[in-house]
Amino acid sequence: MKMIEHIKTVILWLLIISSVFLTWMIWTYQPEYKVLESSETSFIESERIGEERTISSFLIPSQIVIHEEEDQYWLQPLEETYQEIMENVRNIEVDQLIPTYTKPPSMDNQYKGIELIFSQKLHKSWLQRIVNMNEIDIPLETIDRILIYVNEKSTDPEVIIRFISFEEEMMYQGNTQISENQLQSYHTGFENELYVPVRALDFNMNLESSYRKINYVPSEGFSMKGYTYFSVNSINPDSFKQALFGDPEFVKHYFQGNDEVYTDGNRIMYVVENSNVLRYAHPRSGSTLTIQEGNVVEDSIDFINGHSGWTDKYRVDYWNHSNLIDQVIFRMTMNGLPVLGINNNRVEYYTMELRRDVNQITEYTRPLFTMEEEDYVPLELEFNIPSYDRIMEIIEESETIEIDQIEDIKIGYFMEKRQSFTTFKPSWFVKERDRWKLVSREEGGLNGLE
Repeated sequence: MKMIEHIKTVILWLLIISSVFLTWMIWTYQPEYKVLESSETSFIESERIGEERTISSFLIPSQIVIHEEEDQYWLQPLEETYQEIMENVRNIEVDQLIPTYTKPPSMDNQYKGIELIFSQKLHKSWLQRIVNMNEIDIPLETIDRILIYVNEKSTDPEVIIRFISFEEEMMYQGNTQISENQLQSYHTGFENELYVPVRALDFNMNLESSYRKINYVPSEGFSMKGYTYFSVNSINPDSFKQALFGDPEFVKHYFQGNDEVYTDGNRIMYVVENSNVLRYAHPRSGSTLTIQEGNVVEDSIDFINGHSGWTDKYRVDYWNHSNLIDQVIFRMTMNGLPVLGINNNRVEYYTMELRRDVNQITEYTRPLFTMEEEDYVPLELEFNIPSYDRIMEIIEESETIEIDQIEDIKIGYFMEKRQSFTTFKPSWFVKERDRWKLVSREEGGLNGLE
């Protein structure tokens, strides 16, 4: 019996000692971590699609009109020309802003200066990126046009800047520190090549409002360049899969007829129109109402910047903020002019459209090709652009449009996309019921091509 008790005691002590030893080992244990080589720490970057852009690069007028008393001239919108003028405008300092109740814009206004016309309204938060506002808050929510002109009623002629909102039917103006000679220097040197004589028109004569959007149309014929691209770069949809889905590894890819479909069960991306157009949707989950924050244009620019998605040249063509869905449309430009029509009736070939719901981009449509290619120069041809009077003669002969239904008329590019080449021809277009139509000189009538 005594022997058994000794054995039990020895076993008990062994267990106690083992427990103490194991506890010490756990407390003092330090694993040896293997240092990963650089090749093992690398990650997969999404393929670069295009470039990133800032909001400032979109704040370029669609038209700059030079006013010299009773004469007006349209400055052809070459990209570098307008950029140069806007660089000068950004250096203008505005001392103060006061409301002005003088005569609103009209065809009878005569002054010396420049008029900056934008294709879409500007949000007031963007003005600081156009001129130096010295942190002055402007009471207007949106601005449509900016006039910079010589105040000849003053004892010492000074340059005034005026901000016009057609939506709010208000104007604010402020003094500047620039001289008349400085203002003149902004466009000196462009007269011979880029000046096109224009006259003012009002397409909204039936409106009761005193705030009227004056249009300017060429009073003489002139020439512009057209372009033919024999090389068009397709954009790989997989580049967007990497950028638009939370985890690309869980994205399923399959074909639906001639279209491709990518989905992770929540987001979905379609590649349609013979792989020329991408349509992306990310439905918002939940029904919680939240106030939209930020401007939809800036959010959309950031969204596209997130995958370096800017290809070719685009301008803000339309944006709208509502209590339900916000929308923005970016329109392709060539040589500073908008692309307004195409031979296959597909506006998605030259526009990017985004929709936002409660601070989330829920829809995104864009072309899947680009004309941009390093060291590639397209074929250039000169086209004669007839005067406004000549175009009106053609319109009057047409049986497909009524003159009193014209909402706007302007010069833009018509895109003709073929399998082996793509051309851009400058042409006249009319806007009827919010749709642009090409004025066909060859047929002596109008073709609705958008």
